[in-house]
Amino acid sequence: MLDEGIVQPSESPWSSPVVLSLLKSGVEFHWGPEEVEAFNSLKKALTSDPVLGMYDERASTEIHTDASGKNFDPDGKLWLPVIPKHLRADILRHFHDAPTAGHLGFAKTYDRIRKRFYWPGMYRNVVRYVMHCRECQRRKSVPQRPPGRLVPIPPAIAPFHRIGIDLLGRFPKSAHGNKWIIVCTDYSTRYAITKALPTAEVDEIAKFLLEEIVLRHGAPRVIITDRGAVFRSDLFPLSSTCVTLIIVSQRRIIPKQMD
Repeated sequence: MLDEGIVQPSESPWSSPVVLSLLKSGVEFHWGPEEVEAFNSLKKALTSDPVLGMYDERASTEIHTDASGKNFDPDGKLWLPVIPKHLRADILRHFHDAPTAGHLGFAKTYDRIRKRFYWPGMYRNVVRYVMHCRECQRRKSVPQRPPGRLVPIPPAIAPFHRIGIDLLGRFPKSAHGNKWIIVCTDYSTRYAITKALPTAEVDEIAKFLLEEIVLRHGAPRVIITDRGAVFRSDLFPLSSTCVTLIIVSQRRIIPKQMD
């Protein structure tokens, strides 16, 4: 086995007399004083704990470290190399495009790079690089539901039977203190009513519905809105109960999902 290179010759003064003689062919094994001494020394080394000596600050010191790739100063600060411009593209390709990188998103890619390197504007460069990666654009799907199919709204029975309302803003404050515009459209006649509002609160919208719609054109049976926060409020379906006269059926337009 030694001739074939399977077993390398041992240079240990303890194990060589015991082990090496057993590997030689045609050699009679002899257990003598040399083998006994080597065996006892090896057994003692394996069963005894090493004793550390006292550190002498006046003596010359040699430090051996592992290849961790991290540089700490005596205060515990981590030092990172600042990468010049001509090397930044290579680092981005290595941490994003390499087979072991996995084409991760910009958050994980940036987290891996910032632990090893630094340069000004690194986060912005990582985001731009990942967003323009052709491989990611071709293979990764957008993590959201597919767009739904719009369903047409049936015709209204009479004027102001079905109305739609929406809010526009926020705009710069006007001379009268208004920042929003509310728009109401009749689905039968396409007649539009607008009014400037100081706020987009439920009370302002309820006041608009009562004064501009109900008292002038009658109570609508259906009000169509988008999914704005004010229209999803628990108070909005009861907006007309400020005078407890009408009950409004409210509908929010949501695209129908394809099966």
